[in-house]
Amino acid sequence: MIWLLCISALGLYNIINWNPKIYLALSPYSMYKFMRKTRSGGWKSLGGILLCITGSEAMFADLGHFSQLSIKIAFTFMVYPALILAYMGQAAYISQHHECVNPIGYFLSVPG
Repeated sequence: MIWLLCISALGLYNIINWNPKIYLALSPYSMYKFMRKTRSGGWKSLGGILLCITGSEAMFADLGHFSQLSIKIAFTFMVYPALILAYMGQAAYISQHHECVNPIGYFLSVPG
């Protein structure tokens, strides 16, 4: 839980400091405009996004001893918002630091 709170706070920090309008990325219309503008490049970036999403399935590995309801509540109110804030914060940072294309870009977004 502490990890989720930390990545949420870091994501929120990056959103506020680097690109507060990144929340527009949640709109399906923005996705449509992006895909229309970037064509094949957009499909390649969508593949990277899907890899991020499928990586979260690893979190389900040790959840067999919890009830289905507790897992739904935890993921709906804690895990999902934390991951959205973390990914949007990273996107906000990268949108202002185009030279940041290395795999540790997320760690470069940590202040200090």
